[in-house]
Amino acid sequence: MAAKKKAKGKKPAAKARTATRPGGASRGRTSKVSAKRGKKAKVTKASSAKKILDHPVFGRVTVDPGAGVYWKKMLPLADRDVAVDMTIEDPAEVTPELLDRAALLVARLSHFDALARAGLRHSYDEDPDSAVALYVTHHLEELSAATLTAIFDKAKGSISVEDVLAHLLLRRVGSYPAKAGGSATLDYTIAAEESQYVLAVQLDESGGVIGIEMES
Repeated sequence: MAAKKKAKGKKPAAKARTATRPGGASRGRTSKVSAKRGKKAKVTKASSAKKILDHPVFGRVTVDPGAGVYWKKMLPLADRDVAVDMTIEDPAEVTPELLDRAALLVARLSHFDALARAGLRHSYDEDPDSAVALYVTHHLEELSAATLTAIFDKAKGSISVEDVLAHLLLRRVGSYPAKAGGSATLDYTIAAEESQYVLAVQLDESGGVIGIEMES
């Protein structure tokens, strides 16, 4: 069996550009985790200057006066689990209302995944020098024929852009709620074990694409 070749050489020199917001996106299925309508979070107690809130989606949330909130969980999406984490750095902003807004991403994970994927496609179509174009080109050139065949079940020369975009896996979602308007970053990879690079899609609270970068 041919040895696998990781795409971990020197970083491509092309500069990733910010993507524009796509004109539309397909709707994804609602994640199994759902926010309970009409049920709001409430403060249950305070201890050692820490505020504790009970939330129908996030559960028991501890607000550290010096560090804010950090929450992490594996959530189901299609036939796999995705790591989702939430960070609120300013403890003064942590309110039941802000947590309710942040819960929409968790409750509709497949919807936001669909919006991010539409943004990737739009970016590739609109800008030949985009981060998405760079990501596709880099991996089709750097990964060995054996590795690409193992990933796509196709010969290297017959793998298309559509194949690469369709195969991208959502590896992690980072949520950053904020009173003035939060954001989320969705990291996509062609194959986590074969490449150190991800396509990081940043969305605003409503799911609009703010930017797309190729990161390691």
